[in-house]
Amino acid sequence: MNRRVYCIYLLLLSALSVQAGDSTHVRYTLPYIGFFETTYSHPSAALWRPVRDRVTVEAAWQQHNAPNYHLIREGRSGNSFKLSAEGIQRDVRSAFWGSASYRNHTRNGTKWTNVTDLHRIGPYQVTDSIGGNVLGEEYLLSGGFSLTAGKYTWSAEAGYRAGNDYRKRDPRPQTTISAPYLRIGAAMPTGDYRLGATLSAGLYQQRLSVTTVESHRSDTYFAMKGFGMYDRQQSDYGSTFSWLYEGNNYGLSLFMLPKTGSGWLGSVAWLSENTESYSKANMYPFLFRINSVNFQAGPSQKSRYGTRAIKIEGYLQQGKGKERIYENVPIEGNSDGILYEYRLLSESGRYVRDKVSTKASFLQEWYRTKNDLWVEAGTGFISYAERYISPDYQITHIHLDISARTGIEFISDKSSLITELKVGYRPLLNSQKNVSDNDDLFNASMAPDLEVMLSSPLSAECMVRYEYLKDKVKWFVSGNLSFWGIKDRNAIAVQLTAGIKL
Repeated sequence: MNRRVYCIYLLLLSALSVQAGDSTHVRYTLPYIGFFETTYSHPSAALWRPVRDRVTVEAAWQQHNAPNYHLIREGRSGNSFKLSAEGIQRDVRSAFWGSASYRNHTRNGTKWTNVTDLHRIGPYQVTDSIGGNVLGEEYLLSGGFSLTAGKYTWSAEAGYRAGNDYRKRDPRPQTTISAPYLRIGAAMPTGDYRLGATLSAGLYQQRLSVTTVESHRSDTYFAMKGFGMYDRQQSDYGSTFSWLYEGNNYGLSLFMLPKTGSGWLGSVAWLSENTESYSKANMYPFLFRINSVNFQAGPSQKSRYGTRAIKIEGYLQQGKGKERIYENVPIEGNSDGILYEYRLLSESGRYVRDKVSTKASFLQEWYRTKNDLWVEAGTGFISYAERYISPDYQITHIHLDISARTGIEFISDKSSLITELKVGYRPLLNSQKNVSDNDDLFNASMAPDLEVMLSSPLSAECMVRYEYLKDKVKWFVSGNLSFWGIKDRNAIAVQLTAGIKL
């Protein structure tokens, strides 16, 4: 309870620290804020970032249930509670911002992983064969500033993420995550546009420890390598187990913004993430490196009657795994016997994961005195390829990505009502697989996910939000209901949010 009280105090403090206001405030619709969010997320773009309110403090509860349509490592159901606050204070030459959040979550029925951040770790996950319900907490804290000196704008942002996941039944894995980051940037005007750049760097650590309360109990812990394979030398059997992931990330990104409300916007970012595994006896059996490029570009035209914007966005990402093999050799002897140490025998790259996505989207907004109306549509494709070299296993699939949304905001003197509907469809265009169908470990740890990955899901989401202004404080409440899946195998999620805005 003391931890939660501290989080509430921290969130309220972050909100109060930015109450001085925002002299650059302009009203924006929710779709436009998210349409070019990647481009505006640079620290040096904070002076011109579209925001609706200078301070937001909210609490959100979410529940989802996917008994027949889920990835086994994510669980069949779950819920979360989140408390967050964010704010920005700015004028024409400076901006200061900050955010903080606390999230408590539960994932029910997870299997074949004892760790989190699976995207970053790749196939090199430690797991037992038991599984169970995972409980956890996550804390996020960030802040930054942007100052204009002459024709240049200088900026910096720092943040920290901490997490803790655990199970309450034997075997009992517990992970602790620590991930600080720093971003620095600069921007300058050139002609009718502003050009900017951002350098980013961060550290990452995830520590796993497994304990057993039941006496005389032992379990097998697998050091997985993908496609149901595991490293026999690094795996273990017993009542305790430990593992460590450490790494770093660094990147460079560029952006372009128009000086007025109309013109071309765009950004491109390169990021490298490196994560190394530390096992028993100070061995480093696995290294997973991800190189990714994200891009977004398109024109936006604003007028008193509405906004029209088009964008093309996507990413290219490649993850490569490197594996090391060690030999346990004698080094010397004493009265207690012979001493051994692990020496590196070989190192090879055997795992490759490629992700590619691109999508074209169109947004049209109409502004009226008492309401705003919008329509958005997009189409693109998503490609995923995973391969293990020697033995030659692979999985490849390509999906078409179709989405549409429409909504309306009714505006009065002291209140507003927002309703929105989203739909999506991802039909499978092509798939190939060469896997070990007769392997028991593959059939248990990976085969169930293929049914989900190689499907053609439909999705739909409905959102309703009501805002009311009283004594210069805007109170709001919103609800989201979403579905996704195929035929009689589907999932449902509900989210309720309430808070205040200044």
